Amino acid sequence: MMKTVSERESKMTRLNWIRSERWLSHLQLRRSAPKALDLTELLALIAAALLLCMALFAYFYLLAPARTRLDEAQRERMRLQRQLRASTEGIEHRANAQATVAEILQSLDSFERNFLAPRGAMQTTVLQTLNELIKRNDLRLSEAMTFTPVETATDGRRSTLSNGDEAPSIFPSLKINLTVEGSYPNLRHFINDLEIGRQFITINGMELEGVSERDERGASVRLRLDLTAYFRREPDSSLEVADELTREQ
Repeated sequence: MMKTVSERESKMTRLNWIRSERWLSHLQLRRSAPKALDLTELLALIAAALLLCMALFAYFYLLAPARTRLDEAQRERMRLQRQLRASTEGIEHRANAQATVAEILQSLDSFERNFLAPRGAMQTTVLQTLNELIKRNDLRLSEAMTFTPVETATDGRRSTLSNGDEAPSIFPSLKINLTVEGSYPNLRHFINDLEIGRQFITINGMELEGVSERDERGASVRLRLDLTAYFRREPDSSLEVADELTREQ
């Protein structure tokens, strides 16, 4: 009897264990099965998708064109800055040019007052000076002196120069061709007196040649000189020179 009860209890225990195993297996299968989304999760997913679409729309239709306009504005600013620098440099160049013209005019006026003789009676003044120097250095004229007025740059028109022509002078001037004879030391003294004299005379060229005749003072040498004497301008000429320099700048 007791054996039968024990067997029954053993069978019941085994049966209960089997049922428990099946119930646990069924529960695990239900937990592992995919769970359907509820309404709240679905709405959240839809809202996230809408936000992503709005972000893409804002980037491609708002941010990208704004960046393009910003790049164009920066390029335009750089162009305007370059133009401003060029304009500033042009203004500074004109200011420097005007200052340079003022310095040139001041230098010309100082040179004119200190070194040039008045224009009146140009040929007479130069002739007297040369005759005094020839007599002082014991020389003699072998040919007559020739005088040629030189065109100035302030004659009211710009000269048209061809190849080989000399540019017109700012100051009134007189070209002189002179040929003298005498001893070599006296000729050197004569040239030195020309260079340091009060009359502003420049030596453009010279030519020496021996003379066959001899006198009691020794061998005689002939000297040909190409000279230019400069004089002061007329009062109105200074203004014309200033205008000319300003146009050239």
